[in-house]
Amino acid sequence: MLRDARLRAGVGQQEASRRAAVSLSTLSKIENGTVVEPGFFTVLALCRALGVPAAQLIKAAQSDASVPDNSTPERQADRDD
Repeated sequence: MLRDARLRAGVGQQEASRRAAVSLSTLSKIENGTVVEPGFFTVLALCRALGVPAAQLIKAAQSDASVPDNSTPERQADRDD
């Protein structure tokens, strides 16, 4: 989501982190999923830096959260055992 928004804005990670006053490490961790629930003000700063309405990013995050990762039938069967 965030990475897609950043790429659509034509901005690299370093520039996005500078604009948002968020560390490059934090931005990278958010984009790669290491930080699953970033702070509200971090998300707000990144949205402003990328010119993306916060509501749009939040809506996209909620859509993605409703679909579990690795939810193929084979993996579901492995979990049930």
